[in-house]
Amino acid sequence: MMIGGVALWLMAGVAQAQEAGPSFDCSAGKTLGEQIVCSDTGLAARDQLLADTYKARLKGPNAEAVKTAQKAWLKQRDAACGIAGQKAQELLERPTLWTAAPCLVQQYDTRLAELGAKAPAVKPLPAGAWHPACVGAAADAAETGIDLALCQNGTAHVGAIPSEFPDSFESEGMNEGARDYSFYQKSGTLPDGRPVVLTIYNGGGTGFFSQVSAVTVKKDKDGRDHMTLQPVGDGGDRCNGGISDASVKGNSVSITRSMTPAALADLLKVPEPLVSQLPDCAVCCAADVTTSQTPDGEPQTDSVTVQDIEEQALGDGKLEACVGKVLETYAGKTLKLSETAALRKDLTACEKFVGK
Repeated sequence: MMIGGVALWLMAGVAQAQEAGPSFDCSAGKTLGEQIVCSDTGLAARDQLLADTYKARLKGPNAEAVKTAQKAWLKQRDAACGIAGQKAQELLERPTLWTAAPCLVQQYDTRLAELGAKAPAVKPLPAGAWHPACVGAAADAAETGIDLALCQNGTAHVGAIPSEFPDSFESEGMNEGARDYSFYQKSGTLPDGRPVVLTIYNGGGTGFFSQVSAVTVKKDKDGRDHMTLQPVGDGGDRCNGGISDASVKGNSVSITRSMTPAALADLLKVPEPLVSQLPDCAVCCAADVTTSQTPDGEPQTDSVTVQDIEEQALGDGKLEACVGKVLETYAGKTLKLSETAALRKDLTACEKFVGK
């Protein structure tokens, strides 16, 4: 499995049934109800469908009755879910979202049925699978964890599908109007029984951020499933340390990260000023570096696999041409850290082109 190079493709693979946003401008939303609708793709899709259906019904018979019923529904929607009159939160708390969303879904589905429309259908997750949004939320709340039962119930109406990779799921979400994307893959099980997962998150921009964690799910004092994630290895954005693979090997977790030319040179202890002059961008991958570590230990570098970086990612100067030629020479080779002396020497030789 290689995720880092195809993360944008992964995002495009999310089910498209819930692409529609709400019928109103999320930046103008002032109530908690509007904020929740703008933070949930399932509710946003229902809101748009309801608006379209309502407009169509106004062109038919009994338009005044339809209008009166719609106004009455809008008045009671939030009240039925215990959030009437509440202002939008500065930062929407996830438990608030997960508690209110299923109730609001029921309100929308009832009104859609009254108008003769059918709510978007979502295929349930397989038994034992977690919603990607819940795993992502637990990764964000590493110290405290999340109420998994509340989250699973609160996201059941939000589409999540298996990805092209084994034991993995992906979903498209919303964060107050902005699209986001969540992915997780089970990468093995530690001897203590904890699953290890690789998570990838995109907040709507170009960056894809990754993390490897050990998962604990246990009952809390109220008998509800509680999920906590212990970070094992953090990843950056794509070539800036993005994690492309993870697996469990005995007591250790093996993690493969993408590296830029600058990061590779720094790892190999190429002297300055060369390192600071090399490309360090999220789309200029020069190598994949595999490390291993225990959940509580420090990473140890196992190997470096050099990539044939694209010329446009390096630039067109003499220094970039020299580095590109070196990387081309070693492209496809996997070297133990103890075997990288020649690569380091060849990269260091490009120093004569610094400033030229």
